Amino acid sequence: MRRFVVLLVLLLVPGCSSESADREDAIVLFDAAFKLYLDDKFEEAVPLFEEAAAKGNSDAECELGVIYELGLGVEIDFSKAFAWYKKSAEHGSCGGLYRYGRCFHKGIGTNVDLEEALHWYERALAMDNKLAGFGIAEVERELNK
Repeated sequence: MRRFVVLLVLLLVPGCSSESADREDAIVLFDAAFKLYLDDKFEEAVPLFEEAAAKGNSDAECELGVIYELGLGVEIDFSKAFAWYKKSAEHGSCGGLYRYGRCFHKGIGTNVDLEEALHWYERALAMDNKLAGFGIAEVERELNK
């Protein structure tokens, strides 16, 4: 009975679940990938970012968007960049929100949609993304032409 109680407590205490372990693994993978990224070892970083993204790391999703948008160690693929930015934004990454808005603003992997760009820029700004403020100002100028 005591073992059952200990096991139950371990499963219910925050930080002890497999979901928490996945998050921790994702952070370790992201950090390793980002170090490779900073050393311009993009081809080595991509699978680690993908693994971190599969474990729910929204920043890894955003970095994959950057990698596909700029063609860093992969072929440029705006559709893939857009898809990764979308996942990242939907999972609450501040950078993902901004970059997803930028896709709608500039037509990266999708059609230009200034209203949609404004929506995502505003969400990013609410999370204190300073670049989003510039995006909002630019979109508002374009809408008021």
